[in-house]
Amino acid sequence: MKLFSITVTYLTLFVAFQAFSATVNEPVSTSIIDKSNAINLPSQYEMIGGFRSYNDSGRYTQIEKDKEARTFKSQNDFFLGARVINSWGLYLMTTQTLSNFNNSTKDKWVKADSSITLVHPLWYQGDQWKVSGAFRQYLPTSDYSKQFNAHQTAFYVALTGYSDRWNYFNILIPRYFSKDNTQPADTTYYLEDRSTISQNLNSWFRLGFGQWSQIEAHYDSPTGSCIEIYPYVDFVLNKTTFISTRFSFPIHANGKVFDGPPLASKDFGYTEVFLETTL
Repeated sequence: MKLFSITVTYLTLFVAFQAFSATVNEPVSTSIIDKSNAINLPSQYEMIGGFRSYNDSGRYTQIEKDKEARTFKSQNDFFLGARVINSWGLYLMTTQTLSNFNNSTKDKWVKADSSITLVHPLWYQGDQWKVSGAFRQYLPTSDYSKQFNAHQTAFYVALTGYSDRWNYFNILIPRYFSKDNTQPADTTYYLEDRSTISQNLNSWFRLGFGQWSQIEAHYDSPTGSCIEIYPYVDFVLNKTTFISTRFSFPIHANGKVFDGPPLASKDFGYTEVFLETTL
């Protein structure tokens, strides 16, 4: 099963490369909010839609030493909607997740919660900077959310900067969780911040550096926090499609956070291959 899932992932990337191997004249934004490379519809509307695939290895030391450790995870998002040009928009997203473990009896392919996202008009747009936002309500469609009546709400605030060769992106995401029959370690509030800075070396290749910070509050247990940093390489296939390879490792870890490491050490790093294509 592990070999099959890894094979499928890389076949997907290979097919995408063959299908979208044209070069481009401008970099592609990784924002989920304000740059969808949308197709213009008749009248004042445009499409929002695409596919994202996050494919992570397990954390290196855990794979080697923990017989129950996760060895591979693939999260695949499909989204589609529309917006008034330069104004409000709405799209639906559905997510499927594959997880493989050292103990193969725990391998699973599950449907995660779907969501509906309301996209704001740009709050600010200048020659080199723009600020955008979106509100997302997750729908309790997964087995877990149905069983525990779990709900999640998120708000996105994004800052995007761009020039001829450099790109900057920052997104701040507060989340609120609720459910029935709570346990002390269940999450109530969660704040994450992601930043990237990259340089376009040519029309199809860029190098960058990023960070992912998390603070997670729980019903009745200590608040956790984590900071991970990562260099990355992007291969831009065309104006709407790119593949990214990222090498992430924690520089701060304290308590429980989503998918977080037990310690701040390069031994608990992991590798991610990311694919995004939009309409």
